[in-house]
Amino acid sequence: MLNHWKDFYYGLIGIGTPSKEFRLLFDTGSTVLWVHNRNAQHDLRPFKNIFDPKRSSSFVDDKTGFTAIYSNFAVRGFVGTDIFKLGDQSFKGKFSPVLLFRGEPRQYDWIDGILGLGRRQAYPAFRTTFLDQLLEQGLISRRTFAFVFCKHPLKTGAVIFGEITKDHIPGEVKYVKPSKTETFPNHWVIPIDCIALSTDETLATGLNALVDTGTPITYLPADATTQLYALIGVTKYGNRNVVACDRIPSMPTLRFNFGGFELLLEPRQYIFV
Repeated sequence: MLNHWKDFYYGLIGIGTPSKEFRLLFDTGSTVLWVHNRNAQHDLRPFKNIFDPKRSSSFVDDKTGFTAIYSNFAVRGFVGTDIFKLGDQSFKGKFSPVLLFRGEPRQYDWIDGILGLGRRQAYPAFRTTFLDQLLEQGLISRRTFAFVFCKHPLKTGAVIFGEITKDHIPGEVKYVKPSKTETFPNHWVIPIDCIALSTDETLATGLNALVDTGTPITYLPADATTQLYALIGVTKYGNRNVVACDRIPSMPTLRFNFGGFELLLEPRQYIFV
């Protein structure tokens, strides 16, 4: 697993015969795998890697259309089946060669598509998720995955599919049972008992949060955000919310309480500097 300026995490996945390598964003907020097609229409600079169905002898067109709308862009293409290569293992999987891309998300200047790791498949044409395909074809024994992040800026992390052991994560692992919600049935949702500050002010309680590796931003409820802004002295500068840099060391720590443990965010982790 590689990261781009500590914002997004992506990996190298081979598709087709012969196999061509693509840089795909690992996205737990999405449920499909798609890459840019050779004939894609878009508003971005030329893509580095594109998929040409005619150049893959193993590609099968499923004759089904696909459209997805994300927060700041949309894609449209068709569904197909081909051979994926993950590390030294190969398997069949469904994906979409995207024909139309509209929007300006900055991450698509350096990646070639998305590898969705959502909880349940949202699009019937794909039938199953990437994780389901690994399990069905015997590449993993458990329907689990883990992101192992590396704090060193020059080293990479890893995405582990299947069984997670102490060899992968030597430290203590804390677990939170996912919530099932009617609003987001295809996403990984976890309960948060409380969001508070180290100064003992409570910002919000009894929340459900989406776990989304497709964005580097943590979103808080509007009321909690307003309260936090007032406490740390946020002011408007054009369309931006800014703070005085010399105040950052004295700002409070954000505390996310998951019942049995807390996740702490220091000021320099929730302020873009």
